[in-house]
Amino acid sequence: MSAPTPEQMANWPAPNYINPETRVNVALGWIITTMTLMLLFIAARIYSRAVIKGSFGRDDWVMTVAAALSLSVSITACAATSFGLGYHLWDIRAGWIVKYAKIGFLAEVIVPWSMSLTKISICLTYLRLFPSRPNKIFCWSVIVYLICWTIMAVFTVIFLCIPVAAQWDVTIENKTCLNLHAILLATACSNSVSDVLVYLWPARTLWTIQLPLKERMGLVFIFAVGCIVCVAGICRIWYFHIFFSSYDTFWNSAILWSLTCTEVDIGIVCGCLPGTKPLLARIFPRLLGSSQHSNSTRIPHHPHSQSFPFQSLSGRDGKGSSIQADTDNRGADTNHYAWASGPVADSDGDSSGHIVPTNCIQVSEEVTVDSGAKTPDARSKGEDAGSEEWIIHPDSNNLPT
Repeated sequence: MSAPTPEQMANWPAPNYINPETRVNVALGWIITTMTLMLLFIAARIYSRAVIKGSFGRDDWVMTVAAALSLSVSITACAATSFGLGYHLWDIRAGWIVKYAKIGFLAEVIVPWSMSLTKISICLTYLRLFPSRPNKIFCWSVIVYLICWTIMAVFTVIFLCIPVAAQWDVTIENKTCLNLHAILLATACSNSVSDVLVYLWPARTLWTIQLPLKERMGLVFIFAVGCIVCVAGICRIWYFHIFFSSYDTFWNSAILWSLTCTEVDIGIVCGCLPGTKPLLARIFPRLLGSSQHSNSTRIPHHPHSQSFPFQSLSGRDGKGSSIQADTDNRGADTNHYAWASGPVADSDGDSSGHIVPTNCIQVSEEVTVDSGAKTPDARSKGEDAGSEEWIIHPDSNNLPT
């Protein structure tokens, strides 16, 4: 951000306070669009997790706080357009400068918190979904890094100038200020590193899981949204060079504010996508319905009243239980079914018989399921509630440990 030279100022056009050329409409359109998307997805996540699933975890709380801070950033950006954001320097009114500087100072304090809390929430979600030791080490390391980064960034922004008021009061003469260009560039670069780490961390693990095409495409979409966040952060770093090499700071700030809002808002959208599955499944049942439910509906139902599809068993009494599994071979096609097998009374009162479909070859196999103590990594149904089913299929157990 360089000061204009007398030669440059001599070539400025006359101030236009009536209908000046601005980037206000572009900035407002972009900021309001990303803000609206963020609000829709955080509302969908809150409703899905709290109302539909009845399980509102710590990652949901953290993401809600991040969304509130992101909303504050978007509101301050919109307010800044009333005090020069998107205007050329020669069209700036004198009364706007202090107000704009105060709004910018407030946003610079809020933005690091919003960015960090969003990624902390995503890491907490990873901890809930992936109980492996490498994932725990990664997530907690990133959380500690983000907390330290946020404290450093906020502390540096607040005390960029001594006294602090010198950041918006240009009349203060005895002041000491740090190199704003170097600080913002270092902060943005370190933030982009955490963007890439957090948003792309589970890509390899999830891609190796055997999933149907629909769930696999859902993964591609989620990580495509995460890539938008990474690209926005990198573009913001690149645009800092343009911002600090030009004197037309108000004009160039419109792009920087838009990129910042994109990064914080779309980051929340990406973090909320898995948690919105229950609500989206209700709205689009055929497209996003439970894969477990769709698979079960394809199993033919046997006409016998005491027959049912074979499903997973768990011993309720802690001692174990058993079931008879039968195989029905009909013609060239081999279809496997399972029926409950138990004593059934015949017409003479004999209860030693079993219900078996007629015209079948009976193959009996006894399966015993012993219920043991719950392992430390086991998660209760209420804790996760399967809201991330489009990320991890219920039958996928090949996560690396």
